[in-house]
Amino acid sequence: KALAAESAGTWDAAVLAWRAAATYVPGFRDTDLRTRNALFHWAEAQEKAGAWRAAADHFAEAGAGTWGDGNRRAASILAALGNASVWAGTCRQAVRDLRAAGALIGVEAIAGDLADAERCAVTTAVILPFENPSGASPGGLVLSEAAAEGLSVALAKSASPFVHLLERGVTEQIKAEQAITTAKTGAPSSLTRAHYLVVGKFSQVKVTSGAPTATPVTILGKAPNMCKRTGADGVTFTEPCMQDAEVRYLDHVGKREVRLAGTVRVVMSQSGEQVAVVPFDVRRSAEVHWADGFTNASGKPVRLVEEGTVDGPDVRVPASVLALKNAGRTLPEEDDMVRDAMAEVANAAAKAALAVLDADPAVTDPKTLEIVEL
Repeated sequence: KALAAESAGTWDAAVLAWRAAATYVPGFRDTDLRTRNALFHWAEAQEKAGAWRAAADHFAEAGAGTWGDGNRRAASILAALGNASVWAGTCRQAVRDLRAAGALIGVEAIAGDLADAERCAVTTAVILPFENPSGASPGGLVLSEAAAEGLSVALAKSASPFVHLLERGVTEQIKAEQAITTAKTGAPSSLTRAHYLVVGKFSQVKVTSGAPTATPVTILGKAPNMCKRTGADGVTFTEPCMQDAEVRYLDHVGKREVRLAGTVRVVMSQSGEQVAVVPFDVRRSAEVHWADGFTNASGKPVRLVEEGTVDGPDVRVPASVLALKNAGRTLPEEDDMVRDAMAEVANAAAKAALAVLDADPAVTDPKTLEIVEL
């Protein structure tokens, strides 16, 4: 079957037949070599038909040692595809193809082309300090800098190696160069070393916090007492009992809320075109709720025990009241809440920004390809 398929030039069928033969008698005379030769000829036919990637795959399967060296033929096609991708602007695909070519025959053969593709594939961005017209600095934080730094960290964690974020020191240097260029030419200049600028603005910075409120509350608990009873024989006597007893206390509630609202924008450095807008409106709130100052109706302090206990202190109250007595009384620090809110802003903005900064364009292989054998 394999020989007949080869004679007919149906190389896919020949490969299948040679591989089937090898399953019956592994290592049979020349089976591996004949399989790889059929793969090589199949790849040649695909190359002539313009099925470049299929041809490269089958040349690589044929491998070294076949007539014409399948690895080198595969690498030549991949290198040609890589260079065509650079011209088409799909440089990440160019990097993948050229690296694949280098893996087959050694990276030194395509080092120059690969370096060009890697430079082309990189997207640079500058994260500028957020505008904060309110001038607010809750918790002593410089929001403009802290927000930009948080966004930089979020982007760096999620971005591919193709996204390069310029360091803040470099950014300042670029801005200085920009100012010099503007002064010399009289025309505004862009940050030429960055493809994109990521800018943010706070439209609202608000922290609401104040002294906890204290509301007097009165409830009925149960207190042990000696109660008078009259027996069936008319004799009066006393016995231990539980009677309703007023419990008075102060119910304290403390609240703190942080709100950060605004937008993050991704802007093309050269043209100033806005390519992504991310609105944000993040709220963080915290509440503490506790009770103290427990007294009876006469104003004397009372001890509390959970309702249902048989023995114990002065007054039995529901578990919910005891929980208030033992509740925490400290609100989170203002700067911690602001940082949490900014982290949420940064994560949401990073996701949207990366859709632009880390985009991997769809690739369409060329209809014609100039292949230079490496």
